[in-house]
Amino acid sequence: MLVLTGWFLDQAELKSLNPVDGTPMVANSAICFFAAGLCLFLLCQPASPLWQGIIRTLSVFIASIGTATLLEYALNINIGLDELLVKQRELISSHPGRMSLVSAINFVIVGAAIWVETQPWRRAKQVFDYVMLTCLFTTLYPFTGTLFGAVHVNSQNTNMAISSALGFFLFTAAYFARHSDRGWASLVVAPGTAGVLIRGILMPLAILYPLIAFLTVQGEKAGLYNTEGSMVFMMVTSLALFTTIVLITAQAVSRLDNEKDQYKKFFALSSELLLIAGGDGSIRLASTAFTRAMGRLSSEGDGKSFFYYVHPDDTEKIVGVFDRLREDPNPESLQLQMRNKEGHYRHFLWSFTRENKSGDVYAAGYDITEIKEAQQVRALAGKLQLQNQQLASFAHIVSHNLRSHVGNLSSLLHLHKGADAAEQAVLLGMVEKVTHHLGGTLADLIESIRIQEADKKERNEVFFAQVLNKVKEVLSTPIAEAKAEIIDAFEVEFISYPGVYMESILLNLISNAVKYRSPNRSLTIRVESKRIQGQVILLVSDNGLGIDLDRYGDKLFGFYKTFHPSPEAKGLGLFITKAQVEAMGGTISAESKVDQGTTFRVTFGSS
Repeated sequence: MLVLTGWFLDQAELKSLNPVDGTPMVANSAICFFAAGLCLFLLCQPASPLWQGIIRTLSVFIASIGTATLLEYALNINIGLDELLVKQRELISSHPGRMSLVSAINFVIVGAAIWVETQPWRRAKQVFDYVMLTCLFTTLYPFTGTLFGAVHVNSQNTNMAISSALGFFLFTAAYFARHSDRGWASLVVAPGTAGVLIRGILMPLAILYPLIAFLTVQGEKAGLYNTEGSMVFMMVTSLALFTTIVLITAQAVSRLDNEKDQYKKFFALSSELLLIAGGDGSIRLASTAFTRAMGRLSSEGDGKSFFYYVHPDDTEKIVGVFDRLREDPNPESLQLQMRNKEGHYRHFLWSFTRENKSGDVYAAGYDITEIKEAQQVRALAGKLQLQNQQLASFAHIVSHNLRSHVGNLSSLLHLHKGADAAEQAVLLGMVEKVTHHLGGTLADLIESIRIQEADKKERNEVFFAQVLNKVKEVLSTPIAEAKAEIIDAFEVEFISYPGVYMESILLNLISNAVKYRSPNRSLTIRVESKRIQGQVILLVSDNGLGIDLDRYGDKLFGFYKTFHPSPEAKGLGLFITKAQVEAMGGTISAESKVDQGTTFRVTFGSS
């Protein structure tokens, strides 16, 4: 902006910004620098379609100016571009108003690099990280030439002005600083050996070596020594400088090596399973505990991969974790079955995270096989306890219900022996009724036993809305008689579950709501599904008679338990529903208030 102002106001100091030789930056270069700086500023803002469009337009403009200038040089023509903005009054080159050949090449590179930054081309961006070094090194020529008083650098023909060189230097530095974690620029700030070498060798050389060369030239000009003497002076001084820098850098590298040795000792002494793996799963470093548990790392093929040890059933899960870590470095935990050195599979809990710069995955694992086995034992004990409770319930039913039926039959048969024909006919009718009730009781017992095998049922995608519609059709008559309103709200549309049991669950809960409706208000039943903390929940609510949970809570899901008088009540529906839900790994509970209504909450197991 200062240079453009100088051209429009015809101020020589602003045109050049260079007190050394006063060579101005041409207006075309100034407008390209302004556009490049604006692009770099917009690239640092949150991405938006508007900014992206402006950046691409300006990048094409910059590259076009550079390309057009190169054509002028190649074809030895003037297309009117050189003095399009302002006329150059004084003759400072053979091509008034034209930027130097090197500036034109650099602007083509700058425009292309900016345009690539707006694209998702990772490889192209890495390429331009190296191409942009051209802009950096071409700026050294005008600076060093002026420093040493090289006449050819100061010729007013096609060489770059000092202010233009400064502009390219600043833009290139900002371009690399914007992505210091990418490409070779990341090596400069890296804490490892590469960063130490660059900072310890290249950076001091870039500053001190030109200073030595300058002092050598000035000593020769002052007559302290001749040309041969200047060469000897520069060689000895450079050798001393280089030796000093190498020794200092070697000390820094030695410290890093010591730290790495300590790091490896930590890996060797740790009792935890630690490893560092590449993004593809290849193991770079593993703790002694890992090799002790899994065996020595093979030097062939898959033996070097973390995936090699994982059970085939868990391979997809671990590959998914590594894929997600490429995009998101947030830590993840995962249980895996892995093969140990004896060839047996054991259970491990692993935590994974990604190192941002290298992309390596850091992992720590724990053998939880004994914990898993203890959990399985507790689960088995819980299942046995449940079965004992069911057996006790069955024993109660057998000892009371079946014994009553059998006692009635025995009494009726005893009476039948001494009765006349008319009495025998009446007694046979009574026997038929008792036999019918006995058959019903036995069928209920068989059904409750059959439900215990529900976990073997095949799971399918079951849509809540479809099952509810089917249940409404089955119960259409009692729903119509009760004038019930059924409202559904399914946030979760489907679940993997045996369809016959989902239908049974909804059928029992909705039929109960219809049976035990309040005579004082219209019946409203609400059926909804939700996902809470990763679990799918089914809620069935009504505004019916409600249940006194303080009195009956421990008997709510019992066998043959009823809590309201009803000719249709058998006390079996909630028992069967609970058995079905628990057999599939879920739970069921109820909240209820007398004369306000009841809500049943079904939490499904893994699906």
